[in-house]
Amino acid sequence: EVYGVDAIRIDTVPYVKGEFWEELTTASGVFAIGEVSTSNDTKCLEYISSGAMDATINYPLYYALSDVFVSKYAMGRLAGQVAAQRAAYPSGALGLLGNFAENHDVSRLPYMTQDPQLRRSFVTYTLTA
Repeated sequence: EVYGVDAIRIDTVPYVKGEFWEELTTASGVFAIGEVSTSNDTKCLEYISSGAMDATINYPLYYALSDVFVSKYAMGRLAGQVAAQRAAYPSGALGLLGNFAENHDVSRLPYMTQDPQLRRSFVTYTLTA
C-alpha cells in the first residue's frame, strides 16, 4: 500500500446532525476537520467538545484577520480574538484549528484589498500563528 488517508475535511458541518458526524468521524479512524462558517468560537467548540469533529476550520480567526487587514480595524481586534480563543479552547485544541487566508467559500484577497502589503500580512499571520 503506497497511499492512505490520514485526515478528512468535512464541508458544511452545521447542516447535518452532530450525532451523524460523531459516528462518521469515529468510524473513519482518521483526523476530521469540519467547516463551521461562523465567527462564533462557541459554535465551533461545540463540534469539537461533542466529539463530532477533531477540529474546525478557523473561521473566527479569519473574520478577525479580515477586519484588521482588509477593513483596517486596530490590531487590538486580532489580539482580542486570539486571547478569546486561548481562553475558550481546551489545551491542545487551538493548535488543531485550520487557519486560512483564502478558500473557495470566501472572497479572494486581491478582490478584498488592492494593497499587496496588507494581503501579505494576512497570509503571513495565518502561516505563523
